[in-house]
Amino acid sequence: MGKWFKSGSPWIWMTSGAVSISLIAVIGLLLLIASRGLSYFWPATIYQWNMVDDNGKPYQLIGEIYDQEAVPVERLLQAGVPLPAGTKGW
Repeated sequence: MGKWFKSGSPWIWMTSGAVSISLIAVIGLLLLIASRGLSYFWPATIYQWNMVDDNGKPYQLIGEIYDQEAVPVERLLQAGVPLPAGTKGW
């Protein structure tokens, strides 16, 4: 056993094992970054809305829905948004 340690073989095996573990860790980290980061380059479902500005000129709004918010009808009426007759609730 002493002769084996003096030959340097255990240190070669430990070095190769450490390099293997480091390589696996780096590849795992790159895969984690890729899985989390590449989603920003592929958008979700894209929607298109045909809108009319204040001057009556039509335009298109294109994008993805990032967040949604429930707005009470009273708040829309106070903001001056025209709603169909009989609209109730949120």
